[in-house]
Amino acid sequence: MLALFGVLLGSTFAAITNVTDTVEGVTGKYTYNLGTANTTTEGGNVTEVNLSSNSSTEKWAGFYGNVSGNLLLAQSYTTPAMYVWTWAPASGGEVCASTGSDFGWSAVQTTTKNLIDAAWYFATGDSDSATNTLTDVSAVYDVNGVTGTTTGTYTRDNSGASVWQTFALDDTGAAKGDFAFCVNMSTSKTFAPNGNTGAYQLMVATNETAATYETYFFFVELN
Repeated sequence: MLALFGVLLGSTFAAITNVTDTVEGVTGKYTYNLGTANTTTEGGNVTEVNLSSNSSTEKWAGFYGNVSGNLLLAQSYTTPAMYVWTWAPASGGEVCASTGSDFGWSAVQTTTKNLIDAAWYFATGDSDSATNTLTDVSAVYDVNGVTGTTTGTYTRDNSGASVWQTFALDDTGAAKGDFAFCVNMSTSKTFAPNGNTGAYQLMVATNETAATYETYFFFVELN
């Protein structure tokens, strides 16, 4: 049971089908205001100057939040359910995001990080390329009845511990819309931005050209 809705990075969420969604808090981007470093010198001087700075990635974006819903026995989306099973995030499931609204879940499979670099035109030698990012975890997944092990990474919680597992899948294609970034739900981990407990936190690849936006569609599978 995969439900679908979309979000435009840098804009607002847009519901696509039978999903209700809300946006809370703020969307923000890391900026580091170090100030201007300077030193005074004259001709003939040789000076050691050690510098320190941080910069925001342009290759990745993050999402976090809660999930609600139930498992139903119903004839259609518009007809009353014959039976309802109460579901909560503690029951488990997966949240996935893809730039493809028609991601082929029937063909979902393990992917490789070099294919993600190729789809987003990332230079593999960059420190924040998929090749150098999806290296922390070998994630076991069970998505849409398909099981396997794929490449992924840990994102941190508010304490700085690496706990959330983002992992990547594809549907046998090589375009951006053929990749999905997923995370197994949890109720025992906190969000990095605010320390609140929620159902999911994950990273997705983005166009690295500044001020360029991409729409991501979200899929939810409830256990």
